[in-house]
Amino acid sequence: MVEKPRRDRNVDDPPEELTFSSPPCFMHEVRPEYLGYMSEAEVEELLTEIRALWREALANVGDQAEAARHALRERCRQALPRVYPSTLRDELEEFLVRLDEEGPRGESTREE
Repeated sequence: MVEKPRRDRNVDDPPEELTFSSPPCFMHEVRPEYLGYMSEAEVEELLTEIRALWREALANVGDQAEAARHALRERCRQALPRVYPSTLRDELEEFLVRLDEEGPRGESTREE
């Protein structure tokens, strides 16, 4: 490795501009979609789908409600790794935990 000659800076010299020499240094500028996370449009679609599945689960009884709750759980599990770490992801994880704590008919299995 060849060292560049050191130049003493004068107080009057303008400050050197910071430059990044490798791609990882640009990670703070990368859009989440580039890293495999959902885009804003995909998140909106996900929330619309979750809302529809939730309404279906609440509107039905018996096997239809159970099937809707199962579809809701699976959709949340499938989407979770692609939701950018944020408050939304935290809330989705909490929602999934609550769904998992409920029995197949929607009754809570958690002991109080």
